[in-house]
Amino acid sequence: MVHWPSCDTDLGAVIETMQGFLQKGTVRSIGVCNCNVTMLRKAVEEIGASIWVTYFIELVVVYMLTGWLPTPMKEAGIPMAQAAVVTGMCMFGSTFGTILMGWLMARMNIHVVGSP
Repeated sequence: MVHWPSCDTDLGAVIETMQGFLQKGTVRSIGVCNCNVTMLRKAVEEIGASIWVTYFIELVVVYMLTGWLPTPMKEAGIPMAQAAVVTGMCMFGSTFGTILMGWLMARMNIHVVGSP
């Protein structure tokens, strides 16, 4: 995790190095946080395909989760219509929660909002 990189950090090169560690299995995940938009935009331009592949994989996971979640609920005796409503509420809740967290982080101390 690259945390609070300085303005002279070559974020694209750092991310490429981290991706090498990820591919070798040295680390399980990589990421950046608290960098400015200009730095992130430059990194995306340099290694954009990798980031978009990650977003696509996350979209597939969400799709699979929404398709699978009603099944165990139905097996637990919950009517399929109610299971579908619960799944939809999970998607709404995650979207609403993400927007709320972004709003709070923009208006409050980011360390207070993002800390467990």
